[in-house]
Amino acid sequence: ALADLGTADAVALDRGLDAPEILRRLDLDIVGDRQIVRCEHACVLPLVGDGVGVGADPRRALGRHLGRERLDGVRRGLATLWRGVPLLGWFGRQPVFSLKTIHIDNELLHNNAVTLRANVAPKLAGNFFSVDLARTRAAFESIPWVRYAVVRREFPDRLRVLVQEHQAVAFWGAEADSRLINSYGEVFEVNQGDVESDDLPLLNGPQGQAALVLQGYRLVAPLVEKLDSSLSLLELTGRGTWRARLESGAVIEMGLGSPADIQARMQRFVATVTQTASKFGRDLESADLRYENGYALKLRGVTTVDIGDKKDRK
Repeated sequence: ALADLGTADAVALDRGLDAPEILRRLDLDIVGDRQIVRCEHACVLPLVGDGVGVGADPRRALGRHLGRERLDGVRRGLATLWRGVPLLGWFGRQPVFSLKTIHIDNELLHNNAVTLRANVAPKLAGNFFSVDLARTRAAFESIPWVRYAVVRREFPDRLRVLVQEHQAVAFWGAEADSRLINSYGEVFEVNQGDVESDDLPLLNGPQGQAALVLQGYRLVAPLVEKLDSSLSLLELTGRGTWRARLESGAVIEMGLGSPADIQARMQRFVATVTQTASKFGRDLESADLRYENGYALKLRGVTTVDIGDKKDRK
């Protein structure tokens, strides 16, 4: 390439200069596989090694130079960061960042801010920077009546907590069980003395079916109210059949099916049972809704007699 240069076009080449300085002085552009140097007379100048000469690819030389520059920059950055780690550790351990306040953001029905803090504070470890928020949330959610908690930091020494409590809608399980169902169909446990509503209904069913039984209760209970009564028990048996008990003690067998199926049977029953029972002036003792086109009733104080037996006695 230098053969194309005339004497008047000679360019002073200093092999001692590094690549960036040579490029600055020669105003070099790299275009495709050729290296164009803009000088008084345009000519082609390749680079050799880290300097200028004939027969080498300038991009390799420049790449090696820039690679060393980047590596040196990374090394310097890591060294600076390493020197700063002890300083950051010292800064984070200052007393100003020790946790001093746990603020409960909302009003509670079954707990109060004082008892929540008293239960959680002994389980906290670390300061504003190092406290484990997941463990802190778990500590709040282990407290009776707490369904979930949202915990966040507030600089420089405070935690703010939003707590949602369970809203009990029914007891769950056997008669003496202290477990409850919340409005989401979730089962939770509290101390028996903490339950303020003694008139909660009792729901029962196989493990894992609490939400389904609650759905059935929500469909059937409004229908029972039309009988001037209330639903005190709804049970889904292990065989998949539904059984209800009214406040009066009357037991209603509703058979197999989904919550929608038992709702349809109860609608048919409620529409006619009052008129049927009023003919005898008796209260309902039990009912069987498992018939396809009707139901069977048993009224208190009313018995059935086999007519054939009466004739025999005569």
